[in-house]
Amino acid sequence: MPELRHNEINEHLRKEAGKGKLPAAYIIFGEEMLCKQVFAAVLEDLLPESERILKHEPFDGGEASLFDVLERVNTYSLMSAAKVVSLQHARLFDASQDPAQFAEKAAEAWDQKNPKKAAALFMRFLAAAGIPLEDAAGEDYAAVTEVLRKGVSGAERIAELADHCRLNGMKVPVVRDEGTAFLRALEKGFPQGHYLLVTTDVMDRRKKIYKELKKVAVLVNCTVPKGDRQADRVEQQKVLADSIRRNLAEAGKTLDGDAFRQMIDLIGFDLRTFVNSVDKLIAFVGERGRITSADVHALLRRTKKDPIYEISNAVADRRTGRVLNLVDDLLEEKNSHPLMVLAMLVNQIRRLLLVKGFLQETGGGWRNGMSFNQFKTEVFPVVRSRDEELLALLSGWQEELSAKTGDGGGRRRKKPKSGATIIRGGGSPYPVYQLFVKAQKFSTRELRRALADLAEVDIRMKSGGGNPRMLLEKAVINVLAGEEGR
Repeated sequence: MPELRHNEINEHLRKEAGKGKLPAAYIIFGEEMLCKQVFAAVLEDLLPESERILKHEPFDGGEASLFDVLERVNTYSLMSAAKVVSLQHARLFDASQDPAQFAEKAAEAWDQKNPKKAAALFMRFLAAAGIPLEDAAGEDYAAVTEVLRKGVSGAERIAELADHCRLNGMKVPVVRDEGTAFLRALEKGFPQGHYLLVTTDVMDRRKKIYKELKKVAVLVNCTVPKGDRQADRVEQQKVLADSIRRNLAEAGKTLDGDAFRQMIDLIGFDLRTFVNSVDKLIAFVGERGRITSADVHALLRRTKKDPIYEISNAVADRRTGRVLNLVDDLLEEKNSHPLMVLAMLVNQIRRLLLVKGFLQETGGGWRNGMSFNQFKTEVFPVVRSRDEELLALLSGWQEELSAKTGDGGGRRRKKPKSGATIIRGGGSPYPVYQLFVKAQKFSTRELRRALADLAEVDIRMKSGGGNPRMLLEKAVINVLAGEEGR
């Protein structure tokens, strides 16, 4: 069976129609809106809209399992031989996914006012991370905070999502190997005239089962690169342009090139928001046929994700281009100061250096490639114990200093604030695990040199020794270049 790109589906359907019969199974994966477009095109070819009430059985992956769907597609219909069963947002490969992927997608859905989708993805996150729903409001819930994007990462917003799931009686799904069961069912085949359409947001193409699925189903790849390389940006812009072309044509409108680029700057690669924004602009210009950058400026506001939180992850992942773009975004904002950006860089490098120091000091049982569950039971308790000992030591020093100086008599003594602890926030193990994983991308020597470079930048900024933007950009390049890049 072929693997198709999303923009090849219409040509595929035309050719298959000429053969008189479509393949029995389609697996559509990747960007949600592109998946919906492909899904609609295939369903239209299989069943006219007038026949879908009786012949189409739709399921939602947030509520039904793949096993339920396979049972239905193999059940003969009483009304007609023809039958289409569909499963959208399937959990085909949940067991092999990083929990952060589901948390990120849950955050996006919550921001987009789609609580049903957000809750389903949140349940998948808890399942993959091994966190019971009843613990979601306690300390363990902080496991989500550092992997959710800004806007949902605050404790109040997180509590909203967790409470929504509880009030609706949702259950954390059991992670099962649905992929293997799906493969066996496809190999066996369905009754004559029965078809299965599946959409899923994640598909691990590195797995052996993926190659096996290609033999028995049509796979439609709707993924879009999310990186910052020139090739990635070109692909993103092409997808955005293709997605709005039909809307503009039906409305008899054109979108200026400058207006298109301005929308990208304001929105970023958020396909749903981008298409909705074009629809708003079409209504905004009325009878006028041309949408200009002035229209974009008048109607739209910046919706691109605030880069403050993303910088830390991009630094830890050594994504120089991404960090530079995020720094540029921050400096464009009126309330962002270069020293604030510098402080963020320093904080992340310092945290990575703390992990390297811990590993050199004790190791704590850490080994490259260990799973999150192994880390949580074997390494995290050692890290917590080390942090507690350090805070107790600092508290003792604080008391000795106060006694010597006569300071603090009768006043409530504050807990020592220290940047020397590895565990922060609510004390969740998951963000600490991610920090350990990412620390392996740096050497201790690199991190120490990076702190020295950033200290020099701090002095130059405060003494007026250069353009702050240029100083920051140079610092980012030097910090992330590595030993061989210097």
